[in-house]
Amino acid sequence: MGRLCSPRRQKQRWKTPWDFAAEDAEAASFSQKQVRDLMDRVRKGYVIHRFRFPLPSAGVLGSSKVCLAGSWDNWETTEGMEFSEADRAFVLPLILPRGKYIYKFLVNGKDWLCARTMPIERDKSGQENNVLVIS
Repeated sequence: MGRLCSPRRQKQRWKTPWDFAAEDAEAASFSQKQVRDLMDRVRKGYVIHRFRFPLPSAGVLGSSKVCLAGSWDNWETTEGMEFSEADRAFVLPLILPRGKYIYKFLVNGKDWLCARTMPIERDKSGQENNVLVIS
């Protein structure tokens, strides 16, 4: 009768932040080029910041669409945010270089609002905006 042996244990490899980023990118159906671009940005000192617009916020309860716009691209684009049940907030991760940014949330395509739980400052014209400093 042959010897019984247990299957070999594979050496455990600890996951690096690059592994997690690659898995997230795969899960989100990013192309390999997009994943490489993401990794290059992170290596160059860019930071992944997760923007949050929490509920309930004034005038947002029951909102179907929240977008984010900011000074990182001179307010040229708005990015749609997804609602996270776990966070009870609309969320959107963005990859940004270090710096100071002002931003606001566009609710249902018409109302520009600040998240009251995030830092706020007034611009030269007196408008309130959220502010983010990545150092």
